[in-house]
Amino acid sequence: MLEKFKNNWFFGLKKKILLSFVVFLLGALSYSIISFSVPLISSKNCKVQSWPLWVTFVENFISYDGRVMDNNPTFNQTTSEGQSYGLFFALVNNNPLLFEKLWVWTKNNLMRGDENNLPSWSWGQNKSGIFTVLDKNSASDADLWISYSLLEAGRIWKNENYTQAGLRILNKIESLEIVNIPSLGPMMLPGQFGFATENPKSWEFNPSYLPIFQLSYMDNINPKGDWNQIAINSLKMIKETSPIGIVPEWVSYQYDEFTKAGFFYVVPTRGTISSYNSIRVYLWAGLVNKKDPLSNELLSLTRGMAKIVEKKGFPPEEVSVSNAEGDKLAPYGFTAALLPYLTALGSSSLAKSLFITAKENQIKTTKTENRDTNPAFYYDYILSLFGVGHFENRYRFAADGKLELPWLQLRCKFPK
Repeated sequence: MLEKFKNNWFFGLKKKILLSFVVFLLGALSYSIISFSVPLISSKNCKVQSWPLWVTFVENFISYDGRVMDNNPTFNQTTSEGQSYGLFFALVNNNPLLFEKLWVWTKNNLMRGDENNLPSWSWGQNKSGIFTVLDKNSASDADLWISYSLLEAGRIWKNENYTQAGLRILNKIESLEIVNIPSLGPMMLPGQFGFATENPKSWEFNPSYLPIFQLSYMDNINPKGDWNQIAINSLKMIKETSPIGIVPEWVSYQYDEFTKAGFFYVVPTRGTISSYNSIRVYLWAGLVNKKDPLSNELLSLTRGMAKIVEKKGFPPEEVSVSNAEGDKLAPYGFTAALLPYLTALGSSSLAKSLFITAKENQIKTTKTENRDTNPAFYYDYILSLFGVGHFENRYRFAADGKLELPWLQLRCKFPK
């Protein structure tokens, strides 16, 4: 009788332990899938510290199937830009599961199921209520970020599929979005179509589409390409169109067949101010590694924005590129975007002050009582992820453009 009791008791205990273990595993797996904050393929000694700003972004702007949604209520829109930034920060935060979801959604929707296509820049709900591609044209800045993120994910996570996908997109950028301009040389157009005219011969560019650290990276990936010269030409573009160090939204380059000469100029209808596009030029300038030979010149050419912030104590939403006029307070994302830039220029005290302001304003958007009057906006969060993330040393770019991540110093091991 005693022996039977012992056996039943021991069997029951084993069942309870086994059941508890199963529940624990299911709970851990569910938490990893829902929050995306637990690395699923890294070794135990390679956990990434939770980043509340990133977790909040995922909760507010990324769907369960890997679509980054912006705040356009009319079209319920997703852009290739949003997907590209989502991929980058999923890599920064060592979220391979989320990275894969973002990439699969991008392939199936923006690339129409074919990795040999460049991503369409806009996807959403059309007038008939159907979700589809809204504009098939590409956006070269997003293409560059997607290619970069795939190539770095391939390197860091030892994933050859990502490497090959990144190379395919890079090849498409080089063949479809880079043009050789008379008297200038190679430049990357903002997209595949609509940015060049024949009479007169002119080309339109967006200065914020050309981060120097990515051009340096692509030059290392393909030394036989045009990337180094594009970087040099991008500085020439900023120098000729930013006389007081304020970078315009859009610029053009015009070539005169008679004189065989060309010049950059500000597009009168859309380039006389520095605003939502140009804020990224200062951000990118601050992210360039100091050892990059173009870093100092870029910071010098864009110094006008630093002078404005030093004088006013905040970045204006719109600034005239000709006289630096502009008094309307910009969204907090602008403030966050300038943190690496001001730090690189040596204005550390001002950067620390703006960091506190940006954090306080971002936190307000997460409070339930403020969501109607002060809602979370996609672009503010994106700029904050870049600016605050760099300020908090969550990522860096090496002189050759490669990602430097604190968790990689732990000698992470990934399955091949």
